[in-house]
Formats: sequence, C-alpha cells, structure tokens
Amino acid sequence: FRVGGDEFGLFLANTNHDATMHTVTRLELALREPFVYQEKLLAVRVSMGCGVQCASQTSAEGLLEQADAKMYMNKRRAGVRINHRSYWGK
Repeated sequence: FRVGGDEFGLFLANTNHDATMHTVTRLELALREPFVYQEKLLAVRVSMGCGVQCASQTSAEGLLEQADAKMYMNKRRAGVRINHRSYWGK
C-alpha cells in the first residue's frame, strides 16, 4: 500500500524473521534491476526498514514508525543496502 509520496508499505502476516528477511532481500534485489517503462530504461534505488510485532509493539502505527526509523537509518548508510540487523527495530 502507498504510505505517501514515494513511500510504500508491505505487511507480512504469519511469518518469522528469516522468512521476512528472505522476502525483503528478494524484493530489494529485484528492484535493483533496471526495467523498461514507456521505451525508457529506468533504475530505482530503495531503502527499506522493517518493524516487528512483539509484546511491546502491537499497533500498526507503531510498526510503521519502527520501520520508518529503520528505513531512514538505512538511507543514511550510503553504500549499505542490505543489512539484516538494521532492518529490525530490536
């Protein structure tokens, strides 16, 4: 779903850390590949962050805040695109 502007969110239900990281890694690697749109070759850069539901964090808003904070942390790490530890709000 679109969060706003150029930010999108994805909720993964009934999953665990390893399965989530597998999905995040696959998504990021797929988005690294340039693609053709209206006869133009386009490339995108992405920064991602994940929020994890736990006893202290159960609201959707809290999960989005957690993921947003991690995303901005990853954006500041210019060359680091996939860092499994930095995705999670632990």
